[in-house]
Parts: sequence; structure tokens; C-alpha cells
Amino acid sequence: MEKTPLYHAVTKLDYMFAAFCIVVFIAGNICIFAGVVGIILILSIKYVQHIKKEFLKSGFISVKETYLSIVAYYFFYLISIVWAFLFLTFPSF
Repeated sequence: MEKTPLYHAVTKLDYMFAAFCIVVFIAGNICIFAGVVGIILILSIKYVQHIKKEFLKSGFISVKETYLSIVAYYFFYLISIVWAFLFLTFPSF
């Protein structure tokens, strides 16, 4: 599977998730955190679309499962921003 476009897309998404994990621990400012997560979401659009195309072409995964996984992927990152806004500023009250 190495050296295939699908492998390349999955590897890039793995690197982006690693960047997300790093920014969770390093970002001290909520705006920086939200900005980095936004950049990750924007950069991942191309790779998620490529994976979606491969999944739909293979026929092993249904259309509903494919779209559910894409929605879950973006929801995870968006909910992390909401979580950060709600709970990272909580101790300052």
C-alpha cells in the first residue's frame, strides 16, 4: 500500500492529527488554538476528499458510512474548539 495516493492522504492526515495533539498541550491562548485547528481543517479538505473518493470507488464502505466518517472527522475538530472556549477559560472566572 505504500507509495499509493491513498497512503499519502492517510499519512498527511496522521501528521495533521499529530500537530493537533501538540497544539492541545502547547497553545496557551485560545485564539492560537482555534487558529491552528482551523488551519488543520482547511488543509485536510483535499486529503479527506481523496479518501472519500477512494472509499466510494472501492464499494467496501457504504455511502452513509463514508459521509458519517467525514462528518465525525470535522465534528471532532470543531467540538475541540468549542470545548477549549468553554473549559480553558473556566478557571479565570
